[in-house]
Amino acid sequence: MKKRMPDLLLPLFVMLWVSPPGAAIRAAEDLPRGVPIDAVVCAADSGQSYALYLPSTYNRDRRWPIIYCFEPGARGPLPIRLFQAAAEKYGYVLACSNNSRNGPWEPISRALRAVWADTRQRFCIDDERVYSAGHSGGAKAALLFGFFLGRPWAGVISCCSGLPEPMPMESFPEDLAVFVTTGLYDFNYWPSRNIGSAMNTLGLANRLEIFPDGHTWMPGDVAMDAVSWLELQAMKKGRQKKDAPWIASQFEARLRQAQEIEKTGKFAEAYEAYLALAADFSGLVDVTPAESSIAKLSRLGEIEKYGEALKAAEKEETRKFARASGALTAFKNAATARERHNGLETLGIAGLRREKGYNTAAGLTADRLLRYLFMEAANNAMQAYGQGDMKKARVLYELTVLIDPGRGYAWFNLACVYSRLGEKKDALRALEAAVRNGVQDREAIEKDPDLEAIRREPAYIRLLEILKKNPPAKKP
Repeated sequence: MKKRMPDLLLPLFVMLWVSPPGAAIRAAEDLPRGVPIDAVVCAADSGQSYALYLPSTYNRDRRWPIIYCFEPGARGPLPIRLFQAAAEKYGYVLACSNNSRNGPWEPISRALRAVWADTRQRFCIDDERVYSAGHSGGAKAALLFGFFLGRPWAGVISCCSGLPEPMPMESFPEDLAVFVTTGLYDFNYWPSRNIGSAMNTLGLANRLEIFPDGHTWMPGDVAMDAVSWLELQAMKKGRQKKDAPWIASQFEARLRQAQEIEKTGKFAEAYEAYLALAADFSGLVDVTPAESSIAKLSRLGEIEKYGEALKAAEKEETRKFARASGALTAFKNAATARERHNGLETLGIAGLRREKGYNTAAGLTADRLLRYLFMEAANNAMQAYGQGDMKKARVLYELTVLIDPGRGYAWFNLACVYSRLGEKKDALRALEAAVRNGVQDREAIEKDPDLEAIRREPAYIRLLEILKKNPPAKKP
């Protein structure tokens, strides 16, 4: 079984499209519409491919908007399926490289240029409506999209990311539209919010939407909101014909959302919703209902206090992240058990786990910190494993299960490392925990060479028999 941590990659039926060698690039008539294609091989570079979605109504009678997606793990089909419903509803082409991933910029740029060239040769693309979207490091690529190509573009969907550094913000197109979304529990929560602040400074249209999750791609309803917002901005800027009934329905829906928030007594959140509503629809419909609510709520002292509380929460979280990052570095580089213990004490995992359940600024910070520490420990553990440093991998995987004992694949990876080190009892204990927490692929467990040392152990045999007869239920 490949050593990994849980991700959002769904089982995919891979539809592959390869241009015939030596043949001219064929137009989109040869490609199916209304279904995701997991790999279209670039005609000019067979080492590059991209996932694709053409709306069912696609034809060559007009030009179509396109969203170029960037997936940090090079899982091109994932965002294609995420945005599929919105692309079908509004008539967008979707393309996502299967080669671009987190890492150096040069391979990302090469992948982008290959997909850009191939899609422009195959499809009728509206040059005025080229968009980019990405998650995490992929969002940073999306924010740099036009700079890679040396051309303006219409908008960005940024998910769970901050601004790339350095960021040539003064060179952004003056009419760029930026939709920012992040998980409430994402360790990039504040960097994501700060994108909006930067866009406000530049006078660029932007919107922020928070979803109740961590460092992951946005849910489908937020993906729909993002593309709907891009549609609205296109109409506002004259790139798309105005649809008055649709605009009115969008305004009414978001006005009701803001009013519902206000009814719950969350006046500061409602205030932000009304501000965004007025900014988005000004010049398209009468925004008096939103402006009246803004004026009413602005007289409440809570609004000013909310802004001050946000600044204080960000400052405190930044301080805690810096401290935790330093402690994690000390833990990773510890030469002795005493140094590791001191690093672990500074991390304060037990205290963070106790605090994270509370819906307070401190509780949210604890949750984000734990997710950050888990990701960093897991990534470093996988790196150590890949380099054959099993002792370092063991220490780091032990940290991952201490941070989040409910992650089955963290336990499985730890079991493999224990087995490689000949620590059979610990390997069996970790494997049992892995199964208990959702690792149920008996065949993959049986074939994993890292578990060879415990293959004949009675506890291992019993565990495999249990999996065969009565596999444990998957965790939600």
